[in-house]
Formats: sequence, structure tokens, C-alpha cells
Amino acid sequence: MENYLGQYIADILRDASRGVYKDIYGTMNITDATDEISEDFVAAMENEIENFVDDYLMNRF
Repeated sequence: MENYLGQYIADILRDASRGVYKDIYGTMNITDATDEISEDFVAAMENEIENFVDDYLMNRF
């Protein structure tokens, strides 16, 4: 999942660095920013992710 999440975030950051936020994000290290955002997102969403997995498993098995 981390690869998918990381790729998704990297795509968003790349789009932002090319668009209207070019001046702000143009010098950003996308790899570092992606790693940091992924870690922060997972930490913030930990309970929701656990609940989602529990629900998925209960419905699947």
C-alpha cells in the first residue's frame, strides 16, 4: 500500500509543482515530501485504516 500511497502523493505534488503553485513548489524535493506526507497521513488515519481493514475482513471472510 505504501507504494501506491506514495505514488499517488508524488503525482499530486508533481502536478502542484507544474501548476499555479510552481513558484512555491518548484524547488521541493518530491521524494522527501512524499515520504513525509505518507508517514503523516498514515499516522493521522491510523484508527480509520484499522477500522477499514477490520470491516473488510469481516465482510470478506
